[in-house]
Amino acid sequence: MTFPLQGVKILDLSRYLPGPFCSMVLGDMGADVLRIESHGSNEREVFDWVFHTSNRNKQSITLNLKSEQGLEIFYRLVSRADVVLESFRPGVTKRLGIDYESLRRHKSDIIYCSITGYGQDGPYRDFPGHDLNYMGVAGILGLNDILTGPLAGKEDVLIRPGISVSDLSTSMYSALSIVAAIHQRDKNGQGMFIDCAIADTMTAWMITRVGNYLVREQQPSLAEMGLLAPTNRVYMASDGKYLSIAAVEDHFWVELCKALELQSYLEDPRFETHKQRTAARDELIPVLEAAFKTKTSTEWLGLFLNRGVPCAPVNLTVEDVFKDPQIIHRNLVREVTCENGDKMKQIVYPVKLGGLEARLETAPPSLGRDNETVMTSLGYSKEEINELKQKGII
Repeated sequence: MTFPLQGVKILDLSRYLPGPFCSMVLGDMGADVLRIESHGSNEREVFDWVFHTSNRNKQSITLNLKSEQGLEIFYRLVSRADVVLESFRPGVTKRLGIDYESLRRHKSDIIYCSITGYGQDGPYRDFPGHDLNYMGVAGILGLNDILTGPLAGKEDVLIRPGISVSDLSTSMYSALSIVAAIHQRDKNGQGMFIDCAIADTMTAWMITRVGNYLVREQQPSLAEMGLLAPTNRVYMASDGKYLSIAAVEDHFWVELCKALELQSYLEDPRFETHKQRTAARDELIPVLEAAFKTKTSTEWLGLFLNRGVPCAPVNLTVEDVFKDPQIIHRNLVREVTCENGDKMKQIVYPVKLGGLEARLETAPPSLGRDNETVMTSLGYSKEEINELKQKGII
């Protein structure tokens, strides 16, 4: 079997996380990804932990796009490519001569994906930004979960997610859009410009929280969304380990009470429905906290599993995550060999595609590792390549 995107050629001009993660996902599915970098970029130094986990299965060349010879090389690459991916601020690519309209003259069916903070138009078009800014604009921070009890240290503390949700969601939307554009091009022979704005993708992810407002123009409350429900939160067991409980539906509440030996609460009409239990959270939470401390996390997991109650361990450290038997069993972490012979661990493409093992061929490339290989494939001689190096073009 071959990988689904085998033969698709992608030129990746993007930096940091949204673009590189997108192209890595496409590379994991078989696409040939070529990173086009500059000698002056500090991406590898400032965000080295991000670089090494979002750039496997790629080649790298250095190219001065502000020079005529650099542009000529880039246009040659475009003529052989299927996709160009970039994450410059709006207007930058046009000044460089590498915008969609310019590249269409070299490859009429090129697919061009532009990832920006706020899109190609609108009043925020030129705003700089990062992950936190986009979550704020989209309303994610205003609707964020409120943790109570031992994990937060106090009640009603708004928190931001511990991962770059905005960047990663945009990566996935971009990858999906690129695959869709490839599918359409294969049918009608036409390329496409993809305008992917991070704030837009975050707004789209608000869908599970804004139903009442969109349908009835009612402002959603945390209580209505279940974020304050006493049966949808984290509790600590007697061994000091935490468990996540999501016994939201009534039948789960029944089984939870039986497992915790709190059957008397099933006979109390004040706790009959989810809304009533949420309203009585101040009374129920201490009761549930005390009950959870009577057994170890392992004991509770066994009891809840037997009764079908949604429950899972809370892995508070990265070490805990990668020692989790489920994560180990799914073979999500594998090793790849670096250029110097060292081994580097990677979290591989997490979706099982038929009988294919996740693609893991090369570690993140050193800067300009593939200059000579790529330039030779374009027809440049060794003398010409050396001259380009001396001029700082590559």
